[in-house]
Amino acid sequence: MDTNQLASVLPDLLVLVKVVEQGSFSAAARLLGSTPSAVSRQMARLERTLGSRLLERTTRRLRLTEAGQAAYQPLRRFLAADADLRKRFQLAERLADLFDQYQNYRADWLQAWAAGHDTVTTPAGQPQALADDQRWQPALWRAVLE
Repeated sequence: MDTNQLASVLPDLLVLVKVVEQGSFSAAARLLGSTPSAVSRQMARLERTLGSRLLERTTRRLRLTEAGQAAYQPLRRFLAADADLRKRFQLAERLADLFDQYQNYRADWLQAWAAGHDTVTTPAGQPQALADDQRWQPALWRAVLE
């Protein structure tokens, strides 16, 4: 897997950053040159991919859930002052390196993840469920494969 393939799954995360910064889907859509319904679809897809609800939405308010905070804060810090998109490329490159390591040393994990199992194989050869905070990896792997 190359950096370009992984970069293709990042737009939804970047839209999350804009939604939170702007405080609404409509404002984020205007800033991104999109529509509120397109932004809503991207957020729904991101929530499906990560397996967690990221935003609590009401007609008057939008706020991050605990899972949303966990996804947003590190990404926001990393992408601060990224006008030339260099950090986005670096993020995609890091993710590609991670999955490259898995392809070389833990292909069994990738096979399980592709089959829809959020597990790793123990040294004894038994599947072990991933902790909730690590389930983004198989979700991202499946998104890349789509």
